[in-house]
Amino acid sequence: MGLILIGPPGAWVPEVAEELSRRWHVPSADTDAVIGALAGRGVADIAVQDTGATLRELERNVALALLDDLGGAAEERILALGSGCLGNTADDGDFAPVRQKLSVLRDGGHAVVYLSGDAPTLLRRLRLDGPHPASLFAPRRVFFGQLAARREVYRACADAEIPTDAVDVHDVADAVEQFYREHSVLQ
Repeated sequence: MGLILIGPPGAWVPEVAEELSRRWHVPSADTDAVIGALAGRGVADIAVQDTGATLRELERNVALALLDDLGGAAEERILALGSGCLGNTADDGDFAPVRQKLSVLRDGGHAVVYLSGDAPTLLRRLRLDGPHPASLFAPRRVFFGQLAARREVYRACADAEIPTDAVDVHDVADAVEQFYREHSVLQ
């Protein structure tokens, strides 16, 4: 079985995946890192230099490929899904296949954990002082809009929600690990 982490920018989704991968000695993948490797540049550069449609297509295709890989894996794996990989709303048809695949994996015993955070905490962590897909133009307005719209999508797709406010990455990893163990996914 596997663990899939989802959440907004600044909620430490890739960092927690990496920490748990290190602890459990299992492979992990991060959609944003895979997109960067495939495109030869980061998601922020893609968002600036190309179109939003280009980034969305990459996010959808990479998320589907990594979810397929996770579903076919015999060993434990951890996947950090980028903040846009589930779409912007529940009605976002471009990402319906990703949400459907995630649902199938959940039904098959994989755990999906939503790492949440309040806006001030997430903004502070992001610092919004450099290129980031959610912060390139009118950073606070775009970020708040995405956070509000995606929150319900994250909640609908997750087995659990773990707040990341007022704690560090290790504390969040501890909470995810406890949830994962309590649900008999990790042996």
